[in-house]
Amino acid sequence: MMCRSPTVNSSILGSKVTVQFLLDNLCFDFSALNSQAFSYELDPVLEPLNQLEPMKAYRYNPGSFIQLEGDNLDLAITKDEVVVLIGEGVCAVMTLTRNHLY
Repeated sequence: MMCRSPTVNSSILGSKVTVQFLLDNLCFDFSALNSQAFSYELDPVLEPLNQLEPMKAYRYNPGSFIQLEGDNLDLAITKDEVVVLIGEGVCAVMTLTRNHLY
């Protein structure tokens, strides 16, 4: 299920909050469906792919991994949930950390 969340004041970031889903006039408390508390996290920020040559859309060395860099990349998603596409091709995600995706 994908749900848009409202914009929140930065003071709530990282806080545990009560979330309820209303589906077909039935109300579900998130905590009843998931053992982890719901929390708001900072949005991820991706850096340009080629910081050395920003006008070039990518940086790739043959035989190497494509590296995405940024901040907060793993706050609200796991490596197994990430989908990376080049055109219609699906890439294997090898590593996801707070600042790197390989």
